[in-house]
Amino acid sequence: MKITPLRDKIFGEILDVGEITTKAGIILQSDVGKKSRPRWFKIEAVGPEATEVKEGDYALVDTGRWTHSLKRLSDGVELRDIEYDGILAVANKENMPSELIQLLLKNG
Repeated sequence: MKITPLRDKIFGEILDVGEITTKAGIILQSDVGKKSRPRWFKIEAVGPEATEVKEGDYALVDTGRWTHSLKRLSDGVELRDIEYDGILAVANKENMPSELIQLLLKNG
């Protein structure tokens, strides 16, 4: 089932959950639910007015600028509604920061 968001709505899958181990071996615990830092999302669907991001991009979203309720699709992917104005940065396969690469490796 393909979802097409309206206007500037964006749906994405949160990547930044669980603990992260830095290159130096320091373990950073998850603070999900504490709303204390931006999170990385994989963009799954983009409305026609959201011009600076596209499907397949990765977006760093400001603290709390996504829904807490999940939208469950028929394929089992859990999506969250992301506020367009809450996107701080966009990355793709050509310009991924090391933090994002580590998250992708961890999550498979």
